[in-house]
Amino acid sequence: MLLATPQNPTSLIKYPNAPKRTKQLASLPCAYSPTPVSRPTSALPLEIYAYILDFADPSTLASAARVNFTFQHEAEILLYRNVRICGHKCAVTCGRSLLLAKRKHRLIALRRFQVTAACHSFHHPDLVSSIKSILNAAPNLIDLELELWGSGPLSPDEPIRLQRFTTDHDFDHNMLDFLARVPLLKTLSIVEPPQFSILDSSIVPMLESIEGTWAVVKLVVPHRPIREVIVLGQLEEEMVEILLSALEESSARIEHLGLSVSCESANVLSALAQRLPFLRTIEIQSVELIPSVRSTYVFTSKLQ
Repeated sequence: MLLATPQNPTSLIKYPNAPKRTKQLASLPCAYSPTPVSRPTSALPLEIYAYILDFADPSTLASAARVNFTFQHEAEILLYRNVRICGHKCAVTCGRSLLLAKRKHRLIALRRFQVTAACHSFHHPDLVSSIKSILNAAPNLIDLELELWGSGPLSPDEPIRLQRFTTDHDFDHNMLDFLARVPLLKTLSIVEPPQFSILDSSIVPMLESIEGTWAVVKLVVPHRPIREVIVLGQLEEEMVEILLSALEESSARIEHLGLSVSCESANVLSALAQRLPFLRTIEIQSVELIPSVRSTYVFTSKLQ
C-alpha cells in the first residue's frame, strides 16, 4: 500500500507561539436562541377581552373559545347567554354540555333558554330530566320558551327567578305545578286552553302580561296586576262580554288590549271605553262578512 507524503515537510512542524487560524462558519438558525423573543411587557386586562368579544358573532366566539382557557371562559359566557336548541337529541346533548361540573360558568351565564322538541315523560325521560336539571342549576335564567309536544313533569325542585315564560305545552296539572314554582313571573304566553276552571291567586301573583286564548285570559287575569292582555283566537259578541268582566277583576289597570272579534268593532270599542277607561292602546281585528261582495273584511283599529 502506497502512502502519500506531503510535498512540504515543514508543514508538519508545530510552532507553539504561532497564532491560531480559525475558519469562520456560516451562522445557522437554531431552535433555541439565548436572546428572548420580544413580547409585550403587560397583557391586556380581562375586561378589555370581554368587551371585544361582546361584539363578535357566534362563529367568532366559538373560534375564540378554542384559543386558551381564558378565552374559552369569556367566549362561553357570551355563547351560553342565549341558548336555542331543536330536537330531542340536540336538547339532551346541549343539556349535558351545560351541566358539566367544570363548566359552571355556562349555567351562570344562561339568561334565555328555548327548547323545541317532543316531550313525553315515558319515551323521553332523559329530555325531561335534562330540562329540570338546567332549571334547578341556572340561577340567572329569566326567559324560558318551551315548544314541547306532549306533557311531562317539568317543575323545578325549588322556586326559580323566571320572569318570562312562553309555551305550547299542555295547560294541565303539570303546568300548574310549574307555575307554582315561578313566583316572580311577569310575562306569560300559553297557547293551549286550560284543563281546569279555577286558578289559585297565589300562583304567579306578580304577573303583568298575559297572552293566550279566551279561556286562559279569563282564568288568569282576576286578582293579578295584569296590565297587558293579548287574546288569541276569534271572539263572538257574547264572549267579549265575559272577557270584559274578567278584565275588570285585575288588581291593576289594563293599559293594553289586543283581540280579534267577529262582530262590529264600533260596538266593542264603545264597551271598552265604558268599562276599561284607562286603556292606552287597543288593537282590534274585526272580521265581518259583507253580503254584497260575499267576502270577509279584516281591519285593525289602534287607539292611543
